[in-house]
Amino acid sequence: MGEATADPLPSRACRERGPLSAARKSGRQKRPLKFARIPHPTMRQSCIEIVSHSRNRKGYLQLRPRTGPRRSHVGAHRLAYLSKYGPDSIPPGYEVDHICGNRGCVNRKHLRVLSCSEHKRVTNATRYSQREEAAHCHWLATDCTGTALAAVFGVSATTTRRWIREWKSDPDA
Repeated sequence: MGEATADPLPSRACRERGPLSAARKSGRQKRPLKFARIPHPTMRQSCIEIVSHSRNRKGYLQLRPRTGPRRSHVGAHRLAYLSKYGPDSIPPGYEVDHICGNRGCVNRKHLRVLSCSEHKRVTNATRYSQREEAAHCHWLATDCTGTALAAVFGVSATTTRRWIREWKSDPDA
């Protein structure tokens, strides 16, 4: 009767581990991680950054470790924290925060776990105060309007007008 034909493609498990895997077929090899110590202006220990791989547009380094049958992107800072404190050290709904503010830092002494809401509150307050300080310097140098200041710093005109009122009421600030 009919001859049984072999499946032209190997099984998924064989493809992921075998010689036909996409990484091997394309000739891509794993690059070793290279680290650099970057002095931090306010912290005692230097930041440690991975310099052999590039960051994403938000400034984080994403790695693709094999976690089960598939690879998924995981932040390098998250992996650094997990490697020191164990796989169950980050509860669901919590995130790893950079105390130093450097998104590329993987120094485990610069990392802490915060709830999502606390993490947003802390980082947004820091980012907001830095933006307001930069806007104040720009306003003093250019004496521009609140609308022009809003366009430069990506905030609403209402926010910049409030800032200007505060700056005018306290010129020493």
